[in-house]
Amino acid sequence: GTRLVFSGPSAMQLGNTAQLSLQLLDSRGNAVPGIPVTTSSSLGNTISPASPTTNSQGSATLDYTANASGSDTLSFTAAGAAASTVLTISGEDFAFIDPATGTA
Repeated sequence: GTRLVFSGPSAMQLGNTAQLSLQLLDSRGNAVPGIPVTTSSSLGNTISPASPTTNSQGSATLDYTANASGSDTLSFTAAGAAASTVLTISGEDFAFIDPATGTA
């Protein structure tokens, strides 16, 4: 049958935006163009466009903005196919900083 393939990050920082990609393929692995995709975020984070349509290569590119932290289950459906993934959204703001010269 038809399958929907997801690619994108598995974790990101609260407030950041990432690009997500979907590809809709038929049972022979051929791209399926012109099909609307339904999207959802369990945390209510922003997915734009909310209802993309696959292009001539059967792909759709989305922008995901992490407005809420936690484990976010993203779900996608198109032409009877479904895909889902969990993104971990960290509310902690951290960075690695090198110690100042002569203090280590």
